This record gives sequence, C-alpha cells and structure tokens, in this order.
Amino acid sequence: MGSKAIEIRVVGRKILLKMPKQESDIQFVKGIIYSRWNQSQFVWEIPHYPGNLEKLITYFGDRISLIEKEESIATTLSKKNHDY
Repeated sequence: MGSKAIEIRVVGRKILLKMPKQESDIQFVKGIIYSRWNQSQFVWEIPHYPGNLEKLITYFGDRISLIEKEESIATTLSKKNHDY
C-alpha cells in the first residue's frame, strides 16, 4: 500500500472517498455529519456540503492520489402551461 492511496471523487451532491482502513482516518470521516460507509462500493459517502471537500483535502494532504470532479449536467423539467 503506497502512501498516496486516498481517492476522492465528487459526484453530484456526494463526495466518494476511497481509502485504506486506518482507525484514525475512519474516526475523522465518521466525525463529518451524515457520512456513511457504502459497503457495496467500498467507499465512504460524504455529502458535498460547503467545506466538506476542503476538510478532506486539508486532513489527507499529500496522501491523496486522485481528486476527480464529475461535471454535472443541469437538467430542467419543462412545465407546460395548462389552462384548467
């Protein structure tokens, strides 16, 4: 396991965090409100609230091997004007 084994992906309103199992890191992530372990994908899901991404970058620092932000495509629902 290399020293740069932390991967952060921002997908829409979620931050997906992949990291090796280390108790101090797990406690840090658990301290972020609404963070949860996704057992099927083996990643931590953290809400992309203001400040959360910065907290992760500051905490993990040079251990981060990847930061990826997926561009979200804005979709709008069209409302049709109906006269009822």
